Amino acid sequence: MLAVSTWPLERRIIGPLSPRVDFLTAAIQVAGQVDRLPSRPDGPAPAVARLLWRFAANIPGAADSLDTMHPAAVAEAARAERAVHEAADAEHRAAGAVRARERLDEIELLFGARSR
Repeated sequence: MLAVSTWPLERRIIGPLSPRVDFLTAAIQVAGQVDRLPSRPDGPAPAVARLLWRFAANIPGAADSLDTMHPAAVAEAARAERAVHEAADAEHRAAGAVRARERLDEIELLFGARSR
């Protein structure tokens, strides 16, 4: 996990669906980069294919196997699942941000607070 103090508070809050939404967003970005790589007759480099497969294997409908995987299909499946979770995740993050603004001072809002 990475958070930067200059990001909006809603982005720095982690809700129950945030790890999945972030995973799907990363899958979309990786698939997009893989799709933009120059074509090779034998497909993407093995390390690139394995990286994309690590995402695809955890997204329903993204790919049946490493050999049949296509970056565009991985991105499409990730977008479809992210659309299911994105609104609920945004609501959880927004509600957490409201609670944080009510309870934390300016320094704690930027850098976090100890558990109380």
